[in-house]
Amino acid sequence: MKEPMQWILVYFWTLGLTKAYHFQNEIVEPLLNYNGAKRSHCPAIAHKQPANRQDTSLRLRQLRSEMTRVASIQGPPLDGYIVTSDDAHQSDSLDPRDMRREFITGFYGSAGEAVITLNKAVFWTDGRYYIQADHQLDCNWILMKRGREDVPSITEWLIHEFHNQALVRIGADPTLVSAIDWEIWEDELANSSIRLVPVRNNLVDLIWQVNRPNYNPHPAYPLPDKYSGRAWQDKIQSIRIEMEVSKANALVLTALDEIAWLFNVRGYDLPHTPVLRAYAIITGESIHLYTPRHKIFDRWRST
Repeated sequence: MKEPMQWILVYFWTLGLTKAYHFQNEIVEPLLNYNGAKRSHCPAIAHKQPANRQDTSLRLRQLRSEMTRVASIQGPPLDGYIVTSDDAHQSDSLDPRDMRREFITGFYGSAGEAVITLNKAVFWTDGRYYIQADHQLDCNWILMKRGREDVPSITEWLIHEFHNQALVRIGADPTLVSAIDWEIWEDELANSSIRLVPVRNNLVDLIWQVNRPNYNPHPAYPLPDKYSGRAWQDKIQSIRIEMEVSKANALVLTALDEIAWLFNVRGYDLPHTPVLRAYAIITGESIHLYTPRHKIFDRWRST
């Protein structure tokens, strides 16, 4: 009897240590670094700057000026403004005209979000771009290396930055933030004094007036059925059947690849991606396609 009892005691003793270890892991949180990563070649006055760094001082001053102009934001002044890397269609690649985050930060990697307050500029990016961001961001910017344990999220940083301030307004262009991200940000800020404010006038657009690229002017073109496999009218009919099953009155399409597939249309509106910049609404009786008129080929206009 003694030998089994020893095993039982050892088992419970070991289990207790394991539980304590996991319990400690659950309650001990890493201290967050709200000041960002150490920057190379900063401060600028003491170091020679990399050749691929742009001075964003003027752009930041102009953006902050727009943050306080009632005419621009159509409401009280903003305490901060979020600039994402997305276009209005959540595309993987962007037309150069839609590269707003690149313009305001000087960073040309494909991923990252910027938060500009009245006295700070903060940029988050992932491990693919730590080195590139450190080289391209000038010394106006705080660099947050997303993915590291001590790096706060955007909402954590905002809550810490404005914890002593009441009625904080953080603006963003709602057409450039996914519905899921917007809801997550609102939920995470719900118990703070910070409110997320949809700003219809994109503030980067207001200051990006010189040397901004134009959209590609070339019209779209039809993809023959022999390549697409099905006529677009047949696809519409299939969608309407699914809408009826789901008891949906309308289907709204914003993703450019979905629109290209549905209508058997191709275009030149994104680099390396043959899509047409458009929106579509399908109902049981009608089809609405929203795109610049010059993009539509003659055969479609008569359909």
